[in-house]
Amino acid sequence: MTDAQVIVIGGGVAGASCALALARAGERVMLVEGESASRWKIGETLGPEARPLLQSLGLWEAFARAGHLPCHGNASVWGWDGLAEKDFIFHPHGHAWQLDRRLFEEQLIAAAAQAGAAVRRGQMADDLDWNGGLWQVRLGAQKFSARWLIDASGRRAMVARKAGVERKILDRLVAVYGVATSQSGSDQDSRTFVESAPAGWWYSALTPGGRRTVSFQTDADLIPGEEWRTREWFATQLGQTRHISRLVAGHDCVFNGPPQLTSAHSGRLEQFAGEGWLAAGDAASSFDPLSGHGILHAVRSGIQAAKAVTGDEADRTAYAAWNESLWANFCQLRNHYYRTEKRFTGSVFWERRHG
Repeated sequence: MTDAQVIVIGGGVAGASCALALARAGERVMLVEGESASRWKIGETLGPEARPLLQSLGLWEAFARAGHLPCHGNASVWGWDGLAEKDFIFHPHGHAWQLDRRLFEEQLIAAAAQAGAAVRRGQMADDLDWNGGLWQVRLGAQKFSARWLIDASGRRAMVARKAGVERKILDRLVAVYGVATSQSGSDQDSRTFVESAPAGWWYSALTPGGRRTVSFQTDADLIPGEEWRTREWFATQLGQTRHISRLVAGHDCVFNGPPQLTSAHSGRLEQFAGEGWLAAGDAASSFDPLSGHGILHAVRSGIQAAKAVTGDEADRTAYAAWNESLWANFCQLRNHYYRTEKRFTGSVFWERRHG
C-alpha cells in the first residue's frame, strides 16, 4: 500500500488547481483522473480575477504564453431589445480570456506534476473506504491510503456521496450547444454574448482557433425528445434570437457537427466537508452558467480546498462558511437577474424562475 497525505479525485480545473497548490506547499499529493487525456469541454470564459490566482500557483507566465484569446468585454440582450455592452477597460486585473479549455487543463496538470504531485490518469477510483483515520483508495490492482480526499469529481460528487451526503438540485437546466467556424474568417469578436429567448437563453463565445461556441440553456423537460439532436431544431431555436443569430450569420459561421447536450443545473452538497474529505469545484456547488462563476470558481475553489486541508479545524470551518456564503450570494443574484427578464409572458421556463 502506497501512502499520500492527500488524494485528489478528479483532474478538471478544480482538482488540478488543488493538486498544484498542495504540491507547491510541499504536500504529498496524488491526482487521480479517469480520462487519459483532457478533452474539449464547453465552458470557455475565465474572468480577469484569475490573474492573481494563476500568479499564486506559479502558472501565470506559462498561461500568458499559451495563446488563450483575450476577451475585452461582455454584450447582452436581456430584459429589453437593445444590446448592452460592458468592457473590462477599467477592471483592476485587465481583460478576461476565452480559453482553449483542453490546453488549460493540461497546463494545470503538467504544472502539478512538475511541482511534485503524483498524477494517475486513465484510472478510476474503484473503492473508497474510510478506515481508522485513513482513506483507502483502489486504482486497478493497487491500493493507496491518504489522510484526506478532495472530491473534485464534478456534479457526480462521488466522495461526498460515498460519505452519505446528499446533493440538492435547484433546477433542471441543460445546455444544448454547437461549435461553428467562420467560413469567411471574419469572426474576430471575442466578447461573451448573452441573449434571452422565449424558452431559455443563449450565450456565444469565440475561442482560440476561430471556433465559436453557441449554447442554448433551457430546462431538460422542455426539450422535445430526440429532436434536439438535429441541426434543424437548433437552427429554429437560434432563429428566435435577435443578436446572436445575426452574429453567427454575419460571419458565415457553419456548425461543425450536430448539437450536443450537457447538464448545466445549479446544485450544492448539503455539507461541503466531512471526516477526512472536502469537496471542491462543481462537486461542492455547481452554478447556472449565467452567473459566470464556472472556471474562475473552479480555480479559486481548488486553491481554497488546498489551504483548508493543510490548515487546522478553523481553516476547514472557514472553508465551509466560504462555500455557504458563495451559494447564498449566487442564489440572490440568480433570482435577481432572471426576474429582470419579463418579456416572455406565458413561458414555462421564465415562469419557473419568477416564482
